[in-house]
Amino acid sequence: MIKRASMFASLLAISGAAAAQDSPHSFTASAWATTDYAFRGVSQSDEQFTLQGAFDYAHESGLYAGIWASGVDFGSEGPDAEVDTYIGFGFPLGEQFKGDVQFVRYNYVGGNNGSELAYNEIIGKITFADFLTGTIGWSNDVFATDETGIYYGLSAKHAWDSGLSVFGGVGLYDLNDALEASDSYVDWNLGVAQTFGPAEVSLTYIDTDSDGNALFGDLAGNRVVLAAKVAF
Repeated sequence: MIKRASMFASLLAISGAAAAQDSPHSFTASAWATTDYAFRGVSQSDEQFTLQGAFDYAHESGLYAGIWASGVDFGSEGPDAEVDTYIGFGFPLGEQFKGDVQFVRYNYVGGNNGSELAYNEIIGKITFADFLTGTIGWSNDVFATDETGIYYGLSAKHAWDSGLSVFGGVGLYDLNDALEASDSYVDWNLGVAQTFGPAEVSLTYIDTDSDGNALFGDLAGNRVVLAAKVAF
């Protein structure tokens, strides 16, 4: 969850930077250190510290593309890293609303089966007043299972001029028959962040419901994640 919310916010910031430079093109890079990499409420790093990084391109038209990478831990035979590639388009919807459509390829590197775990997802977002964002993510091959997965999310963020912000979100992941224990689960998060120039430190509480625990065990349990990010 952290990475998708941060990605959307970063892209909005990129567009502003491009306009300030009177150039239609903009490039940014970011790096994170985090005590856990959680995706939609589930730890991908076995609840361990990992490093992450991203490189993004944005055009003033709203077109953007990028690459995002993180360490993962799926066991001794699993991959060592996740490398996501994405392309999308952001656009205004009147004075208060913004839309965003994105195609993401989730790639995995290392281990005995990393290349077999890759899958695609299409993500659509609508944001109101830079505060409330609704998300739908759809994949016809979620987790490389040949099954459909749909994620419905609602998140909010409020920031003050001091650089302090609070954020939270809730989501429902409908996994159809992709996994055996349950067809769906709910995740939620609540956090606070503080910026220091190009750097940001955040603290986030993450949890899922009993179905999430049935599917993923302790990896979907409640935890607090401390993360530090710097943009270049």
